[in-house]
Amino acid sequence: MGIPAGLLPRIFELFVQNNRPLDRSQGGLGIGLSVREEQTEQALARRRVLIVDDNADSADSLAMILNHFGHRAKPVYTGADALVRAAEFDPEFVLLDIGLPGIDGYEVARQLKGRGANARLIALTGYGQPEDVRRAREAGFDRHLVKPVDLQRLLRELRSVER
Repeated sequence: MGIPAGLLPRIFELFVQNNRPLDRSQGGLGIGLSVREEQTEQALARRRVLIVDDNADSADSLAMILNHFGHRAKPVYTGADALVRAAEFDPEFVLLDIGLPGIDGYEVARQLKGRGANARLIALTGYGQPEDVRRAREAGFDRHLVKPVDLQRLLRELRSVER
């Protein structure tokens, strides 16, 4: 059938379709090209991500979501395990809960930075007061996101290349 010239500027928008009969005997939902564009963008931004959270369900779920989007995400559940896994996995990003038992997220961040880790550290925490953000910066965090995390914002962070 082809694509009419007037429709070409809009073909990557969600739900855009050419006019068709009400019985919809041909066609679909109009999401194909918009989905394809996002997947291509995600594939270009594949990152190694270490997720550190003592809530195993939360860490595992986030890892599954990020892996679905093409990233290589690994969950760990303690600060001590984060330090070991970071040395093995060499993550580009560490999503780090602050309220960890034993070694808290602030100390994990300080130790990672002290060991020369190049990963971008993102606090992913329930602590969101200005004092918490200040302490996170002082410990070496690059960003501070409050739970529950906005997935689109997190995906944008993982696509960014700035340090």
